[in-house]
Amino acid sequence: MLDSLHPNLLGFIAAFFIASARTCYRGGLSSLTPAATTLVSLSVNAVFAWVYYVLEGGWDDWPLRGVLWFMAAGAVGTLGARYVSFVSILKVGLARGAIVIQTSLIWSAAMAVIFLGETISFGVGLGTLAIMFGSILLVYRQERAQKHIPLRNYLYPALTAICLALSHLFLKSGFFWLPSAPVGMGVG
Repeated sequence: MLDSLHPNLLGFIAAFFIASARTCYRGGLSSLTPAATTLVSLSVNAVFAWVYYVLEGGWDDWPLRGVLWFMAAGAVGTLGARYVSFVSILKVGLARGAIVIQTSLIWSAAMAVIFLGETISFGVGLGTLAIMFGSILLVYRQERAQKHIPLRNYLYPALTAICLALSHLFLKSGFFWLPSAPVGMGVG
């Protein structure tokens, strides 16, 4: 169904949904704890994943290696990164946290080159940096009376970025054994 769309359009759609979700998370965190917000968001994610799985027609063979890689991706990325990112929103704010979380692009690319043997062209590397710095420029404000946030609080979004990068590595390994996005999302 979505396989026929251009990858750039898919990336744009994904970015839109991620930005919308992060904005909604901020609203949810005003009345729920990070743990409760994580539970609600993971529940919604699981329902959509399994509905899409059924609509896609299912997948007959579930190799254990693929399932285990997806479970690892879910533990590190879907659960770990999401929870820590919610704490990060409370500690440093949505916009500031998003800047640091964007470094996951660099971490993911580096891990793909180191552990998966992938290569990155100059254009792709430059584009990745442009996306990361573009997001920084979107939220940069030069004000004298900025909210003082202890530097140690920026460890939360940094940890989120590392977890997301590891999750991408695990997902890629899972897709090698079990090439189904809905199964990966549902198991994760």
